[in-house]
Amino acid sequence: MELKFINFADYIRPNLALQEKEIDINAFQTEIYFDNFKKEHKLSIVNLGYTVLAPMGIYSKKITDLSALKDGATVAIPNDSSNGGRALLLLQDAGLVTLNKEAGAFPRVKDIVANPKGIKIVELVATQIPRSIEDVDVAAINNGVAVQAGYSPLQDSIFIEDFKNERLKPYFNIIAAREDNQNNPEIKRVLEIYQTAENKKIIDDYYKGSSIAVF
Repeated sequence: MELKFINFADYIRPNLALQEKEIDINAFQTEIYFDNFKKEHKLSIVNLGYTVLAPMGIYSKKITDLSALKDGATVAIPNDSSNGGRALLLLQDAGLVTLNKEAGAFPRVKDIVANPKGIKIVELVATQIPRSIEDVDVAAINNGVAVQAGYSPLQDSIFIEDFKNERLKPYFNIIAAREDNQNNPEIKRVLEIYQTAENKKIIDDYYKGSSIAVF
């Protein structure tokens, strides 16, 4: 079996391409994003299994510690519901905001109930945030986007998700396939090969904690 890899420029096209049979599997998204996107677009795709947790971090070109963040600072977060919600939860973990508990896993900016520093939230397409980091004070950047932009999440972030936090389970990354193709032996074999002890060690050695195997 030979795999052909295809790169996409955004988070929208991979699931649509999967549904339209342009590709056979994809591996780029969290389970919470997948579930929400699948529901919104009424897609016949399934979660085959978990891969890694890629922790989201807060980055800045202006400060090296969040304690130095000034009142009224601008903070960039992704503009899609799952990643944006995750970023707001990260800002809450960092002590910058308090969110309405009833907002659950998909809080929005309107769900901020306390904002002691009066920070201003700027919502941008996730992949555009690294290019806009000079225009804001700090930015919450997805792990994969950060790596593509040349950041080392553990070294370059000024705050990062706690890997052991139980609330992060919905943010485990997955491999997805079409419902009508999920039992294809070759498709199942991809997951079997990925979820091996040997591959787990490769992930641990290569990423050194910036991506954590969760299988």
